[in-house]
This record gives sequence, C-alpha cells and structure tokens, in this order.
Amino acid sequence: MRKTIYALIELKNQSNHITNSKAVLLNTLKFFERGYRPNCKAGIRFFVIMPDGSFVPCSLHRNKYSSQKEMIENFSRTNQCGGCYVAIRSYSARSLWGLLKDTPAYGKRLFAHPKGIT
Repeated sequence: MRKTIYALIELKNQSNHITNSKAVLLNTLKFFERGYRPNCKAGIRFFVIMPDGSFVPCSLHRNKYSSQKEMIENFSRTNQCGGCYVAIRSYSARSLWGLLKDTPAYGKRLFAHPKGIT
C-alpha cells in the first residue's frame, strides 16, 4: 500500500491526472496502516440527505434524523467512529491552513493546458 501511495504522489507530480492532494493521499495511507481515523465529525461537517428528506450522518451510519440539530444531539456528540476515510471526510476534516496550502496546486491544475495543445 505504501509503495502504491508514493507511486501516486510521484504520478501526481508528473501529470494532472491525480487530483487528490499529497496530504490526503498520505492520510489515506495512515488510515489503512492504523485501521482507523479518529475524530470523525459526521453530522457536523458533512451528512447525507436521503431521498425521503431525512438526514443520516454518513453512508455507514444509517439512522435517520429529521434535522441536523437532532442528528448532532443524538449521534454526533457521542460519535466515536473511526472506521472510514471516505472522500467527503478526507476533505472536510482538513484545517483551513491545510486547504490553503493546496490552493496553488489546484490553481495550477485548473489552468494547465493539456499536453500537445498550444
């Protein structure tokens, strides 16, 4: 796994095909090596709205709530889950500073010309 993550980071440095930041890739590696990622903020920083309009904290915790407030009171306050590191969590858990550090790389990717096009 470690070898693959570092290969992805190298590929990211050589092309515009990998959009995940280096920090997210390394945190993904940490998750798989440790088997958990503490301090989940499901229901607070992110949640899922179901087709019937109810709220669930994440795709792994399917208890339905009628509002975010109810979900926070009955789930998020005592949530001890660390069993995933899905995309929505990997980005919403980053600090403002962490996101700002990646901004130049995202800008470069956004305005880069595909190879061979002038």
